[in-house]
Amino acid sequence: MPTEATPRRRSRRLPLWGAVVTVAALLTAVAVPAEATWTAPVQTASATTSTGRLAVALTGVDTLAATYSSSALSHTATVTVANTGTVPAPWSLGLTAASGSGLDSTTRVAVWPATSGRCGTRPGGASSGTWATIDAPSGTLPAGASSSWCVQTSITQADRFDAAGGSATITAALTARLGAWSSAATATSVQTVADTLTPGAPTKTSETDTSISLTWAAPADSSAVSRYGIYREGVLVGTVPSSTRNFTDTGLGVYRYYAYEIRALDASNPARVSLASPAVQHSTSWLDNSSLYVVRDLASDRCVTVGGSTSGSPLWSSGCRGTTTQLWQFVADGQYLKITSPVVPGLYWDSASDHRSVLRSDNAISAQRWSAVPVVPGSGHFQFRDRNSMCLTSTGSGVTTQMQVSACTTSEAQLFTLGASS
Repeated sequence: MPTEATPRRRSRRLPLWGAVVTVAALLTAVAVPAEATWTAPVQTASATTSTGRLAVALTGVDTLAATYSSSALSHTATVTVANTGTVPAPWSLGLTAASGSGLDSTTRVAVWPATSGRCGTRPGGASSGTWATIDAPSGTLPAGASSSWCVQTSITQADRFDAAGGSATITAALTARLGAWSSAATATSVQTVADTLTPGAPTKTSETDTSISLTWAAPADSSAVSRYGIYREGVLVGTVPSSTRNFTDTGLGVYRYYAYEIRALDASNPARVSLASPAVQHSTSWLDNSSLYVVRDLASDRCVTVGGSTSGSPLWSSGCRGTTTQLWQFVADGQYLKITSPVVPGLYWDSASDHRSVLRSDNAISAQRWSAVPVVPGSGHFQFRDRNSMCLTSTGSGVTTQMQVSACTTSEAQLFTLGASS
């Protein structure tokens, strides 16, 4: 009889798609990621920065360097952007100047694409502005391609006055971005405005007791100079045409130093002004016995004034009015001075027994013989000492008070200046 067959072991086949998944999983576990090359560390050389295969380079920025003068008010340079990577590079080129330099807002800037690497005449469609406002040129470069751009900068003659001797650092910042990748390059250059507008230091050609005459050398570049300004102690006291490089300053104090400097001015109104020449101090001469002077005290800024027309009239201290009653002549008398006024000829400074100052007829006494003593040579400050070694003194602060003599001290009430009569 037939025997029962041994049961066969049954096996189960995996579906084909399951095998594919299994193989893919194994392959994934051992493969090197392809994108790892895009996250390599940044490599920087000169003005070129690379991130993976995205890389850009910037050249020609050094040719932006310029020195402006009256004969060179404009400068054109070519700046080149290059894609040195292996993928397209969307890029942007920022152009700026250091703020606060003056040139950042005054320099005119124009940018346009170069044609066959050359700039030629500036086209009408060029982007324009200043370093502070110029639009950044931009574009996309295929791998290995480059793009050249013309950058034209200029200033005016007037700008030279404002910025003479100044400089600005120009920064060109190139950036490229593609998704999460980026690359950058930066380079700088310097533009300068030549200091060729500053006149030479003033020298003294002559002086009197109340005036100083000056001359000076023209600046190296005077083509835009219309006139010169003469400054005394920092204050403008006169101007002369550019063809006249001399000036006489009048109405000064006796035996006093004054600091002078010269500036070049253009023809505009208000004028543009150059840097100042070196300041130089020059002095007036000693008092002149034939001149008339206003005698002003330092303590109250009042003037010594005639108080009457007869002998014994008071010598007043009153507000300075520029009248003849406040003019005095210092007449030489041996080693001393006699001091009189043209409105009361024959009457001289004197002092009574109570030390009040008066005007009296000449009687050759010690109280009428004076010395003008410089307190500090060149300061223009004097003490007036009589032959009794007493000093003229301003008293009180009222509208009119009588002068007196008293023991000499360092008080400003005993310090006076001698000024011109007009």
